[in-house]
Amino acid sequence: MKHGEPIQIAIIQHVDHEGPGLILRWAKEQNASYDLYHPADDSLLPDWRKLSEQRSLLIVLGGPMNTTDNLKWLKQERTLINDCLAHGVAVLGICLGAQQLATTLGAAVLPAPYKEVGWAPIERTSSIIPGVPSQLMALHWHEQMFHIPSGAELLFSSQLVKNQGFACEKGKVNVILRSPLISQETITSSKARAVGLQFHIEQDRDGVREIVTHNGDYANIDNALNQSSSSILAYDHSHDTYPALCSILNWLIHE
Repeated sequence: MKHGEPIQIAIIQHVDHEGPGLILRWAKEQNASYDLYHPADDSLLPDWRKLSEQRSLLIVLGGPMNTTDNLKWLKQERTLINDCLAHGVAVLGICLGAQQLATTLGAAVLPAPYKEVGWAPIERTSSIIPGVPSQLMALHWHEQMFHIPSGAELLFSSQLVKNQGFACEKGKVNVILRSPLISQETITSSKARAVGLQFHIEQDRDGVREIVTHNGDYANIDNALNQSSSSILAYDHSHDTYPALCSILNWLIHE
């Protein structure tokens, strides 16, 4: 990654109501450009080769899909995540994106011990990323949980679900290096950092409203946080979560 060059961000958005939110605010502050991809609609994904030639960041957002769904683009997305890390492009995965990242790095994604939907605090469990507070309030919208990939550090936990986030330093996790000329695959260490977050700190108030409007009933069934869709809308913690989001994005891009 070349310091001083403009930042190029490739954002994969799986559904219309889970957009990049506060990530775009950070991008504007960094004078970064970005492209949005919607593979669930058209199966188009960014080209890791072009990203690796620039100072780039791949961000994979959330969605209602599961990593085990038999969708061709989900598998292609995991290949993209692998190739980015193998060639020096940092990756941030959020919710489904974090599960895709974990799966790519060889970790299992299984049903969580509790379904969490709503606002609940998370505790920082590692100091690998400077500037992240020891506790913050985050939006949870999940019932699956990733295991922590080998070589990664547990980054966040909640009271009900331990594995809420992980961070991977460059060179600490293994990825697959593909050689198209001889159709050979070898195991190599990652050439970029990666972070996976099970929860949401990227959504502003409008983004939370979009999620609740399109999928509010999800909060009303077997929700361990006992929050209704209306009570979720009553809170706005984006002013608390944005600094943590910035710290994570800065750590990923400023190696």
